[in-house]
Amino acid sequence: MATVDYALTTKEKVKAYLNITSLDVARDGVIDNLINAASDFIESYCGGRRFLATDYVEVKDTTASRVIFMSQRPVISVASLKYRSGMPSNPTWTTYSPDAYLAYLKAGYIRFFGMMSPFPQAFQISYNAGYLIDWADENDRSLHSLPYDLSQVATEIVAKQFNTRFAQGIVSESTEGQSVTYATKRDSLSDYHSEILDKYKMNRIMP
Repeated sequence: MATVDYALTTKEKVKAYLNITSLDVARDGVIDNLINAASDFIESYCGGRRFLATDYVEVKDTTASRVIFMSQRPVISVASLKYRSGMPSNPTWTTYSPDAYLAYLKAGYIRFFGMMSPFPQAFQISYNAGYLIDWADENDRSLHSLPYDLSQVATEIVAKQFNTRFAQGIVSESTEGQSVTYATKRDSLSDYHSEILDKYKMNRIMP
Protein backbone atom coordinates (compact mmCIF):
# COMPACT_ATOMS: atom_id res chain seq x y z
CA MET A 1 0.00 0.00 0.00
CA ALA A 2 1.23 3.49 -0.83
CA THR A 3 0.75 6.47 1.44
CA VAL A 4 -2.10 8.88 0.81
CA ASP A 5 -1.34 12.18 -0.89
CA TYR A 6 -2.13 14.08 2.33
CA ALA A 7 0.29 12.01 4.45
CA LEU A 8 1.99 14.10 7.13
CA THR A 9 5.27 12.18 7.08
CA THR A 10 7.11 9.74 4.84
CA LYS A 11 8.32 6.19 5.02
CA GLU A 12 11.90 7.43 4.69
CA LYS A 13 11.55 9.77 7.67
CA VAL A 14 9.97 7.05 9.82
CA LYS A 15 12.62 4.48 8.90
CA ALA A 16 15.39 6.96 9.67
CA TYR A 17 13.78 7.71 13.04
CA LEU A 18 13.53 3.97 13.78
CA ASN A 19 17.09 3.38 12.55
CA ILE A 20 15.83 0.97 9.89
CA THR A 21 18.01 0.83 6.80
CA SER A 22 16.42 1.97 3.56
CA LEU A 23 17.36 -1.41 2.08
CA ASP A 24 15.07 -3.17 4.56
CA VAL A 25 11.77 -3.13 2.65
CA ALA A 26 10.08 -6.06 4.40
CA ARG A 27 8.08 -3.76 6.68
CA ASP A 28 7.38 -0.96 4.22
CA GLY A 29 3.74 -1.94 3.87
CA VAL A 30 3.21 -1.84 7.62
CA ILE A 31 4.84 1.59 7.85
CA ASP A 32 2.72 2.91 4.98
CA ASN A 33 -0.46 1.75 6.75
CA LEU A 34 0.64 3.37 10.01
CA ILE A 35 1.44 6.65 8.22
CA ASN A 36 -2.02 6.74 6.67
CA ALA A 37 -3.67 5.97 10.00
CA ALA A 38 -1.60 8.57 11.87
CA SER A 39 -2.36 11.23 9.26
CA ASP A 40 -6.10 10.56 9.57
CA PHE A 41 -5.85 10.59 13.38
CA ILE A 42 -4.02 13.93 13.46
CA GLU A 43 -6.48 15.54 11.04
CA SER A 44 -9.39 14.31 13.15
CA TYR A 45 -7.74 15.46 16.38
CA CYS A 46 -7.24 18.93 14.87
CA GLY A 47 -10.91 19.40 14.05
CA GLY A 48 -11.26 17.37 10.88
CA ARG A 49 -9.14 19.75 8.85
CA ARG A 50 -7.16 18.78 5.76
CA PHE A 51 -3.57 20.00 6.03
CA LEU A 52 -2.71 19.42 2.37
CA ALA A 53 -3.52 22.46 0.23
CA THR A 54 -6.97 21.83 -1.24
CA ASP A 55 -9.55 23.73 -3.30
CA TYR A 56 -12.81 24.54 -1.50
CA VAL A 57 -16.16 26.02 -2.53
CA GLU A 58 -18.26 27.15 0.43
CA VAL A 59 -21.68 28.74 0.63
CA LYS A 60 -22.15 31.11 3.55
CA ASP A 61 -25.30 32.65 4.97
CA THR A 62 -25.78 36.38 4.74
CA THR A 63 -24.12 38.32 7.54
CA ALA A 64 -24.77 41.82 8.83
CA SER A 65 -21.04 42.13 9.38
CA ARG A 66 -18.63 43.12 6.62
CA VAL A 67 -16.49 40.07 7.53
CA ILE A 68 -16.84 36.55 6.11
CA PHE A 69 -14.84 33.71 7.63
CA MET A 70 -13.64 30.74 5.63
CA SER A 71 -13.75 27.29 7.24
CA GLN A 72 -10.18 26.25 6.34
CA ARG A 73 -6.82 27.90 6.92
CA PRO A 74 -4.21 29.06 6.22
CA VAL A 75 -5.79 30.40 3.06
CA ILE A 76 -3.39 30.43 0.12
CA SER A 77 -5.57 32.23 -2.40
CA VAL A 78 -9.17 33.31 -3.03
CA ALA A 79 -10.34 32.51 -6.55
CA SER A 80 -13.71 34.24 -6.38
CA LEU A 81 -16.41 35.64 -4.10
CA LYS A 82 -19.96 35.54 -5.43
CA TYR A 83 -23.35 36.64 -4.15
CA ARG A 84 -26.68 34.94 -4.73
CA SER A 85 -29.80 36.59 -6.10
CA GLY A 86 -33.01 35.23 -7.53
CA MET A 87 -35.12 32.48 -6.04
CA PRO A 88 -33.48 29.72 -3.94
CA SER A 89 -34.85 27.17 -6.42
CA ASN A 90 -33.28 29.05 -9.33
CA PRO A 91 -30.38 31.11 -7.97
CA THR A 92 -28.10 33.44 -9.87
CA TRP A 93 -24.50 33.75 -8.71
CA THR A 94 -22.69 36.98 -9.55
CA THR A 95 -19.02 37.61 -8.90
CA TYR A 96 -17.97 40.52 -6.71
CA SER A 97 -15.19 42.72 -8.01
CA PRO A 98 -11.91 41.93 -6.22
CA ASP A 99 -11.68 45.66 -5.53
CA ALA A 100 -14.71 45.40 -3.23
CA TYR A 101 -12.97 43.32 -0.54
CA LEU A 102 -9.65 42.33 0.95
CA ALA A 103 -8.71 38.73 1.80
CA TYR A 104 -6.74 38.22 5.01
CA LEU A 105 -5.23 34.90 4.00
CA LYS A 106 -3.41 33.80 7.15
CA ALA A 107 -6.35 34.66 9.41
CA GLY A 108 -8.82 33.13 6.97
CA TYR A 109 -11.39 35.85 6.41
CA ILE A 110 -12.61 38.42 3.89
CA ARG A 111 -13.49 41.99 4.80
CA PHE A 112 -15.46 44.34 2.57
CA PHE A 113 -14.10 47.87 2.23
CA GLY A 114 -17.58 49.40 2.49
CA MET A 115 -21.15 48.27 2.50
CA MET A 116 -21.84 45.10 0.57
CA SER A 117 -23.62 46.20 -2.55
CA PRO A 118 -25.85 44.66 -3.60
CA PHE A 119 -26.71 43.04 -0.27
CA PRO A 120 -26.61 39.27 -0.88
CA GLN A 121 -28.92 36.40 -0.03
CA ALA A 122 -25.83 34.23 0.44
CA PHE A 123 -22.15 34.09 -0.43
CA GLN A 124 -20.16 31.53 -2.39
CA ILE A 125 -16.39 31.53 -1.77
CA SER A 126 -13.95 29.57 -3.93
CA TYR A 127 -10.50 29.36 -2.39
CA ASN A 128 -7.43 27.22 -1.76
CA ALA A 129 -6.27 26.54 1.78
CA GLY A 130 -3.81 24.35 3.64
CA TYR A 131 -0.08 23.69 3.43
CA LEU A 132 2.03 22.80 0.41
CA ILE A 133 3.52 19.31 0.66
CA ASP A 134 6.47 18.34 -1.51
CA TRP A 135 8.67 15.76 0.19
CA ALA A 136 11.17 15.91 -2.68
CA ASP A 137 12.36 19.31 -1.44
CA GLU A 138 10.89 19.93 2.00
CA ASN A 139 13.46 22.61 2.84
CA ASP A 140 12.16 24.86 0.07
CA ARG A 141 9.34 26.61 1.91
CA SER A 142 7.90 27.92 -1.33
CA LEU A 143 7.19 24.30 -2.29
CA HIS A 144 6.76 22.64 1.09
CA SER A 145 5.13 24.75 3.81
CA LEU A 146 3.92 21.94 6.11
CA PRO A 147 5.15 22.87 9.62
CA TYR A 148 8.17 20.86 10.71
CA ASP A 149 6.79 20.19 14.20
CA LEU A 150 3.57 18.75 12.76
CA SER A 151 5.52 16.38 10.53
CA GLN A 152 7.75 15.36 13.43
CA VAL A 153 4.75 14.49 15.61
CA ALA A 154 3.38 12.33 12.80
CA THR A 155 6.75 10.59 12.48
CA GLU A 156 6.96 9.90 16.21
CA ILE A 157 3.38 8.62 16.42
CA VAL A 158 4.05 6.18 13.56
CA ALA A 159 7.31 5.06 15.19
CA LYS A 160 5.56 4.47 18.50
CA GLN A 161 2.80 2.44 16.87
CA PHE A 162 5.37 0.43 14.94
CA ASN A 163 7.38 -0.39 18.07
CA THR A 164 4.34 -1.34 20.14
CA ARG A 165 2.23 -3.07 17.49
CA PHE A 166 2.72 -6.48 19.15
CA ALA A 167 2.68 -5.18 22.71
CA GLN A 168 -0.94 -4.22 23.31
CA GLY A 169 -1.74 -4.95 26.93
CA ILE A 170 1.94 -5.47 27.85
CA VAL A 171 3.19 -3.10 30.56
CA SER A 172 6.78 -4.33 30.55
CA GLU A 173 8.98 -7.19 29.43
CA SER A 174 12.53 -8.28 30.11
CA THR A 175 14.87 -9.86 27.57
CA GLU A 176 18.39 -10.95 28.41
CA GLY A 177 18.68 -8.50 31.26
CA GLN A 178 17.31 -5.55 29.24
CA SER A 179 13.95 -4.23 30.39
CA VAL A 180 11.53 -2.42 28.11
CA THR A 181 8.45 -0.66 29.48
CA TYR A 182 5.51 0.35 27.32
CA ALA A 183 2.81 2.90 28.04
CA THR A 184 -0.42 1.51 29.51
CA LYS A 185 -2.41 3.13 26.69
CA ARG A 186 -0.23 2.84 23.65
CA ASP A 187 -2.54 4.98 21.52
CA SER A 188 -2.51 7.95 23.90
CA LEU A 189 -0.61 11.10 22.96
CA SER A 190 2.19 12.40 25.09
CA ASP A 191 1.74 15.83 26.65
CA TYR A 192 4.43 17.07 24.26
CA HIS A 193 2.55 15.81 21.21
CA SER A 194 -0.76 17.18 22.47
CA GLU A 195 0.78 20.59 23.06
CA ILE A 196 2.00 20.75 19.47
CA LEU A 197 -1.20 19.44 17.88
CA ASP A 198 -3.35 21.78 19.97
CA LYS A 199 -1.75 24.68 18.08
CA TYR A 200 -3.30 23.38 14.87
CA LYS A 201 -6.76 22.60 16.21
CA MET A 202 -9.48 24.37 14.30
CA ASN A 203 -13.05 24.82 15.39
CA ARG A 204 -15.58 24.09 12.70
CA ILE A 205 -17.18 27.26 11.31
CA MET A 206 -20.75 26.77 10.26
CA PRO A 207 -21.42 27.90 6.69
